[in-house]
Amino acid sequence: MWWTTPATAYFRRAANADLALQAGPYTNVQGTKFWAGEDIDLGTSCTAAAQSANQQVTWSGINIAGRSNISFKGLFAAQGNIGGTWETLAFGTSQDFSMVEYRIDGGGLD
Repeated sequence: MWWTTPATAYFRRAANADLALQAGPYTNVQGTKFWAGEDIDLGTSCTAAAQSANQQVTWSGINIAGRSNISFKGLFAAQGNIGGTWETLAFGTSQDFSMVEYRIDGGGLD
């Protein structure tokens, strides 16, 4: 369930111990926690299509005054194929992407 530990359906900041992974733990993690997602559409009710599979993470209110050469680093990965189950499914274009947007000082999205 979504709220149990280790979780089998999740979209949250977690550590390997928080998640029930079928193919072993995430590796090469930088830091103690990371954002992870699996069966995102189940939501807290653990019911198919209970919520949108399109979710987002927002960081705001970060003071960058006096900074220059600011960079963003994102490490994106997918768990390996288990028995041909997910790689052969047609998810639709709205669920098959990652997008990074940024806004500085309330300006338009870049």
